Amino acid sequence: MKYKYHPKYKNVKISEDGKTVLKNGVECSIRVSYPKPNNPLMTVRLYGSTYLSLPKLVNETWNGLPPKDKRYCTECLDGNFENTHPNNLIWVRVLTRRITPIDFYKTHTKQSKLTEEQSIYCYNAHKVHGVKLLALAVEFNVSDMAIHRAIKRVERLRNSE
Repeated sequence: MKYKYHPKYKNVKISEDGKTVLKNGVECSIRVSYPKPNNPLMTVRLYGSTYLSLPKLVNETWNGLPPKDKRYCTECLDGNFENTHPNNLIWVRVLTRRITPIDFYKTHTKQSKLTEEQSIYCYNAHKVHGVKLLALAVEFNVSDMAIHRAIKRVERLRNSE
């Protein structure tokens, strides 16, 4: 069986069928977990408590590193992540979805104690007028951490626009 060295990790070799990983000549154990039903996540423990994706390691070793211009992830052509043969693995671009301000508040204020308007008021009061977080917390009857989080949400929203 042929082995090939990984381009980034020293002394790590991966077999041509993608089933065996050797580090310094010793076989590494492959861990399979199921974070979602019928969707196995195969990882390899190389350094300490760090687990790396087996399909990604195989893809990097046998098909080359992903392009640097965008974010890429490994995808299996047959949809079976237990089949880690290099011919079954390809690089696909990770699609990023821009969220609208309305979507932002629908998804990020589920646990918030402040409404969108209150968060914007706190942001302006604190950042523009210098009102202390504790004073805003007393005004809205929440903790100063809740005010801090609301201000950070508004900042993230304004930076994404």
